Amino acid sequence: MPITPEAIIAAITDASAIGFRGRLIARGQARAIIWRDGVLPPGAPGFSTQLSYDLHSYGYGLLGLGLRLLELGGDAGPARIAFEQAATALEAVMAKGDHRETDRHFHFVIAAASYHLAHLSARAYSLLSMVGEEANFSPIEQALAQLMRREIKNLRDLTLTFRLNGVGSDLNVRNLFLEQLGEQNADRDGNDCLLEGLDLALTDNFFGAMAQFLLALDRGETVLVDGSIARLRVSLAVCAELNLLPQWWTHRVAIQLLLDLWSNTFHERLPREAAGDASAS
Repeated sequence: MPITPEAIIAAITDASAIGFRGRLIARGQARAIIWRDGVLPPGAPGFSTQLSYDLHSYGYGLLGLGLRLLELGGDAGPARIAFEQAATALEAVMAKGDHRETDRHFHFVIAAASYHLAHLSARAYSLLSMVGEEANFSPIEQALAQLMRREIKNLRDLTLTFRLNGVGSDLNVRNLFLEQLGEQNADRDGNDCLLEGLDLALTDNFFGAMAQFLLALDRGETVLVDGSIARLRVSLAVCAELNLLPQWWTHRVAIQLLLDLWSNTFHERLPREAAGDASAS
């Protein structure tokens, strides 16, 4: 895996070249044109049974390269190319794929985030609109969708509701463990209980970070943004250590989405001091 900005840019350039992997994206888009709910019509061309897997692997691989390049402070131009290619590959699978897939909403959100980080916000919004009325988003996925749509009021309501209800509080997680690991649930897998509690705790910390960021938008204080990002990085490290892959992706993408949003607020865009000499009043 490339670890320097130069090596990452070279990998992105190679992977985004026309004809890469036997015109992988073109084959995915061609299938998507005639695909309906993951089913090809009679007489359709013989697409590879591995095509969806290859597109997912390619998409997440490029997304990872783009994020790594930004994290290293590299050139944002190649990173945006990686994000656009990643989103295009994921969209080719999800837009006309099987609606019964359990991780469908996760892939939609990640594809939309990739478009958003590529500064193609209209395409991100269009992609999210395909699943916008469905209720199967996890709380974190719902928050990311609202963040990308700039639905700040809705995001604030979601954040406050989750935090004030105490769903992911230490006490609630502790009680969850006690109830599910008690004698009445002796046959329940302890790992399932642990992962359920961890997911609640990670979600609670995520919304704690969102609350801090929303306060930063109100007050214009960069230190609050830094605190929000720091909280997400702690959870990101936990996800990496425990191999919680979906949570790892959502936290990693969330960090870049917050940094991107903050960089475009009037707190950052407007000069803090008037140009020229200040006149005495």
